[in-house]
Amino acid sequence: MKLLRLVLRSLAYRQTTSLLVALSVALGVGLITAILVLSQALGVAYENQGSGIPILVGPRGSRLELVLSVVYQRDRSPGLMPFRAYEELQKEPWVRLAVPYALGDSYRGFRVVGSSEGIFDPSFQPLPDKPLALARGRAYVSDPARVREVLSSVGEYEVETREAVLGSEAARVLALDLGAEISPTHGVEASGLAHHESWVVTGVLQKTGTALDRVIFVNLESFLAIDEHRDGAKVVKEDGQSEPGISAVLLFPKSPTAKTMMLPVLNKRTDLQAVSPAQEIARFLGVVGNVRDLLLLVAWAVVLVGALSVGSSLYGAMAARRHELAVLRAVGAHRTTVLWLLVIEAAALAFLGALAGILLGHAFLFVFGPRLEQAAGCALELRWLLPLGREGALRAVPVEPALVVVVTAVGAVAGLFPGLSAYKTAVAENLGRAG
Repeated sequence: MKLLRLVLRSLAYRQTTSLLVALSVALGVGLITAILVLSQALGVAYENQGSGIPILVGPRGSRLELVLSVVYQRDRSPGLMPFRAYEELQKEPWVRLAVPYALGDSYRGFRVVGSSEGIFDPSFQPLPDKPLALARGRAYVSDPARVREVLSSVGEYEVETREAVLGSEAARVLALDLGAEISPTHGVEASGLAHHESWVVTGVLQKTGTALDRVIFVNLESFLAIDEHRDGAKVVKEDGQSEPGISAVLLFPKSPTAKTMMLPVLNKRTDLQAVSPAQEIARFLGVVGNVRDLLLLVAWAVVLVGALSVGSSLYGAMAARRHELAVLRAVGAHRTTVLWLLVIEAAALAFLGALAGILLGHAFLFVFGPRLEQAAGCALELRWLLPLGREGALRAVPVEPALVVVVTAVGAVAGLFPGLSAYKTAVAENLGRAG
């Protein structure tokens, strides 16, 4: 107890220096905490969302660009695949559900997707075992016969029904409800030219925590009937002729075996490519993981600098504290007591800095969480007591306490060097210098 009182008095006496040293440790620990929690939340959110769609079919090109644009709504559409390919896939015996995706429009920053009534089918699951559900209203009406009429017509084609269903976040931010009318703009940027047509909101989806919360779905025929889409949504064939195109198709096979068998078969075709979003996003997160590791390395460097600051500040203060330590020795304090005094003082500064850093990291995530979710395009579970690992024994070890223990140990080691110097302090010599 006497030793702890000495440590507390020493820290209070040098409170300005102590606060600055603890702050340097807190900044590094806060950065580590924020990076670990955010990277884990992003990884879980993106992996879950990617695993909800077994097969994504789209035009030839970048596989990752296709996944990001369709599944995560984070990139431009890479192009068009033939619409007839979608119709062929619908008839395949191994396909349970095929959902067309027509991209390219937006409304006040939220992307507009033309699709069939298939998105309301129980087989359409943006997250595993979680189909889309309406919070209120009804689904829009989409007629496959009308879709074919639009694609085969020459000149203008007037669609009688233009209906839209909003994602939960789109409805909340835009403050739209049933019966409201919207006029999307061409392109995914908010500054695009507005279409002359308007759509009536017939339903609002329940929150899913995925990118679909920020999507506005419209019935496919109304999307394809827009003049710009009918003129531009064409795929040029090898003979130079053009045919109607579609951005992508989401395929839900009847079994996992069918998925495994049909992916290589589909990729033999020259007019499309088929990808597994889960596999593509795993590769993407692997690249992002390298960046995360680099940021963690920088954060640990900050912590190390903070710990060294603890040791250097104590070591630098040795000249001023030699008389103090000599007095302690003169009144009966053992050499090991002086050694432990400085080690515990350094560990206390590291411990306080680590606690403050964890609070700082979580406070940052709490304040900027909504903006981070908006940038990520999905809900993030920014939780406390993040496990060190997802599997095995590491799942039972929380990150935050482990981080405090490690940083405190680093601080104690940093205080060991000035402690050893004090251990060798000559009592008579330093008392004489003070006099």
